[in-house]
Amino acid sequence: KGSKGQKKKRGVFADMKGLSLTAVRFFSKIEEDLCDLQHALSDLACFRPKLWDSGSQACRYVLDFPQPSADYVAFRSSLHSNLVCLEGCVIQDRALSGTVKVRNIAYEKKVTVRITFDGWRSFRDVPCQYMHSTYGSADTDIFSFELTLPKPSVGRRATEFCVSFQCGQKTHWDNNHGKNYKICHVGVNSSPSCAVKKSASRAWEHLGTSGAAALVLSHLQTWRRSESQAPYW
Repeated sequence: KGSKGQKKKRGVFADMKGLSLTAVRFFSKIEEDLCDLQHALSDLACFRPKLWDSGSQACRYVLDFPQPSADYVAFRSSLHSNLVCLEGCVIQDRALSGTVKVRNIAYEKKVTVRITFDGWRSFRDVPCQYMHSTYGSADTDIFSFELTLPKPSVGRRATEFCVSFQCGQKTHWDNNHGKNYKICHVGVNSSPSCAVKKSASRAWEHLGTSGAAALVLSHLQTWRRSESQAPYW
């Protein structure tokens, strides 16, 4: 006890009890992937129930296509052949944001999202910003975009967009195999289309692969930045 009658704190080292002072653990690549996947599933748990919300708002936007990176094999194949591919995107209120992956075939690159709100009678080009990413690779670069959608209305025509990648004198396009990427409006009594439900189910089915887990973790970086504002979906 101290001078004032209070007990003094003291520390005990592990070797005083016959234990080792250090513990060394070696992780294999498989264990690391499983650990990352476990964290990704935990972080996504709060988002999943909202995917099936049939309509708590008067009218809102929903993606009417599967997330391109959900099917990792098809995504890599499309990126290899087209040199550019939409990686994924999300809608928060009226803000559409996402990432685009391109092949690193030259230093100078210009990536643009072309979007229309009136069936291509007019369109708008939105430049994408280069991301100093930590999850990319030496042969690919990642760009991000964010734009504001007009006020949703059930009577409004579906919003469509595609992605262009200009490198040198050539321009490469990702237009979702000729169908463009569509965003539809959902009312109070409406439910998401089959494409939307398919997008959600396919994304969760493919979470079992380490490659897909890496893509999920990459999207979580964008989700965490906006989590304090409002939830996605």
